Parts: sequence; C-alpha cells; structure tokens
Amino acid sequence: MKKNNKVVMLSAIIALVLLLGMVGCAPAPSSTEPVKIGVLASLTSWAGPDSQEVVAGVKFKLDEVGYEVAGRKIELIVEDDFGDPTTGVDKARKLVESDKVDVILGPFLSNVFYAVADYTKESRTPMLGIEMNSIEATQTGGGNVLFHEGTLYGEGYYLGLYAYDVKGYRTAAFLYPDTFYCEQWKDGFVRAFGEERGGTCFEPQRVAEGTVDYSPYLTVMKKADVLFFWQQGQLVAPFLSQYHQYGLTMPLATPCMTVIKDSHLADIKADIEGGLSMIGSTTYVWAIDTDTNKQFVDAFEKGCGYKPDTVNEAAYTSTSMFLEAVKATGGDTSHDAIINALHKVKAETPSGPVSYNSQGLGIANLYIVSPAKIADTYTWVPVYTYSEVLQDWPAK
Repeated sequence: MKKNNKVVMLSAIIALVLLLGMVGCAPAPSSTEPVKIGVLASLTSWAGPDSQEVVAGVKFKLDEVGYEVAGRKIELIVEDDFGDPTTGVDKARKLVESDKVDVILGPFLSNVFYAVADYTKESRTPMLGIEMNSIEATQTGGGNVLFHEGTLYGEGYYLGLYAYDVKGYRTAAFLYPDTFYCEQWKDGFVRAFGEERGGTCFEPQRVAEGTVDYSPYLTVMKKADVLFFWQQGQLVAPFLSQYHQYGLTMPLATPCMTVIKDSHLADIKADIEGGLSMIGSTTYVWAIDTDTNKQFVDAFEKGCGYKPDTVNEAAYTSTSMFLEAVKATGGDTSHDAIINALHKVKAETPSGPVSYNSQGLGIANLYIVSPAKIADTYTWVPVYTYSEVLQDWPAK
C-alpha cells in the first residue's frame, strides 16, 4: 500500500512539473497558420504610381523568400485607402479585426498614416512605415509604429550639415510648398545650417501646392549661396525655365528620388549639362556602390523590368525587417513579440545597415547625392555618406 502511495505521489509530482513547464512556455504557432502581412497603399489617388511601387517592393521581397518565413507560409493582403484617412481607418479595421494581420506596412501618405496609427493603439498591431515621416507619426501610435527611414527633419538636417561643412555655403534662400512635411524638412536644414553652424537663412517663400507660375516669387528672391527648394518632379523643368529667365543661377538643395526621379532628371538634362549644381538627400538610390545593392538592383531589374527607386527599396526593406523579426522570434507573430524583436533586429539591406532605436526610428545611412550620367541615363549618385545616423533631430 505504501509503495502504491509513493508511485501515485511521484506521478503527481512529475505531472505538476510538466504542467508548470507548459505554463511557462508560449505555445508554438501552428505551421499551418500563415503569417499575414497587410499593405495599405493609396492606389487610386494622386500618389497611385508611388503606391504601386510600394506593392511591387513588398511582392519582390516575398518572391525572394518564396512566401515563407520561419517554417510558415506568408499571405499578403493589399488594401487601397484611396489617400483618404477615413477610408484608411476602415481598411485598417478590416485588416486588424477581420483578416487578423500580423503587421501593417504603410500607409504611404502621411495624413492616412496618422489616422491609422491612432486606430491601432489598442490592438498594438505593428505598423512599419514605408517613407520617412514626422516624429509625431511614431508618437501617435502606442509604441507599435516604426520608421526605418527616419524623419523628414532628420533628412533636412544632414543636408544642411553638408551644405555648410562640405559645400561651403553660408547663405540660404527657401522656396517650397506650404505643407507641414516641407516645413519639417526645412526646419531640419535650418537647425544644422543656421542654428548650429551659423549660416544665414533668409525668410522662406511658401507657395501653394501645384504652383506653376513662380514669377511673383522669383522677382523678389534674395540671392544666396544655395536655394533650398522643393517641387514635385514633373514641375521641376517648368520651374527651371522660369528660374533661368530671371537670371538666377543659385545651386539647388532638394529632396531627390522621392520627388525628382530619374525620368524628371531626363527632363532637365540640358540644365545639368549646362552646369546646374544640385544636391539632394535620401536613404537610397540605385547607384549605391555595394555588393548587396548591386545584387538587389540586378535581381529587381531582371524581375520587374526596371531599376528600383527609393519607394521600391523602402518597401522591400520594411518587409525585410518584419521577416527578420519573425525569424528572431522563431515564428511567434504575437504583436508584443514582434515589436520587441524589431527593436533588436539589425539587417544588411540594399541601402546599408538598418536598425531601430527605442522610439522606433531608423538608424541607417543617409546619402547626399548629385545628378550624374551613368551609361545613357541621368540618375542620382552618392557623393557623401552619413553612416548609420539616427534620422531624427539630434538633442540640442
């Protein structure tokens, strides 16, 4: 009888130990359950062409890994937010509550991103931005929002440093659309060029979006060492025509492949060949001279029929960072597990090494670029690299 009691007691202890072990471990996800990636893009809006390139970049990465990660299949769900915040939230609600996605890539447009980030506070669905945005975009979410490309302020900041330190400019004029994103980009430039280095920054001239007649601004523009300039790519050639008519020859400092793509450089090749000096700042151009990027460009061009631009690579890298996080968790795609893993992931990407800081902002290379001719194509070519910088505003 005593022997039987000992056997029963030993069996109970073993069962308890096993039970406690099970309580301490999260169940492994079923290999039959797909990892679900949601993409929000403004496919039927003025940003439709770039949004299509977002989808192309995501699909290229998923093709590369065979739509599988950590032993689980991947399901891609793409939704069109129409460039409208209300529609964006409705589509995000579908992705989160009905489709139960493990991550949202995008939205592409800032106004939609803010609305969706606010909606995802409660679910804490990881959101990985495609394009750089404002610092407020990460703060709008609940710790679930990450941007590997950093902020508009950060991009402008390093362009301002380069303009002063390397180019030797000492005075700057400003002409750009009256929008918050242009304003933040300008503020970063002024912080570096004016406040930190002591350069003179003239009062900005702000214009309505879509302006095509710049004569009222060009007639009163102060001459400076550099013109800090923002214009959508298709309007750059008409602007430069007026710019030359008024006898202005100031070098330009501008965003590059986000708004002035290779096709737009082709439109102004006569200006470039005529000696127009122009610098830009960006996280990526296809002419980055690394083995990783050359392999990416060759594969992308072979698969898609054209060279990747900033949007393609940004979408590719956002997808890559998420997949690296899934691998780091061993396939656990619970929201907190993925968010924690993303803060620890560091990946070698076509644009260089990428990681996130505690706020979810990217630590990555920032390239200063200038137009150049490669073979028969005008493109942006890196002339200077700020390596693995936090693309936020540095503390004063």
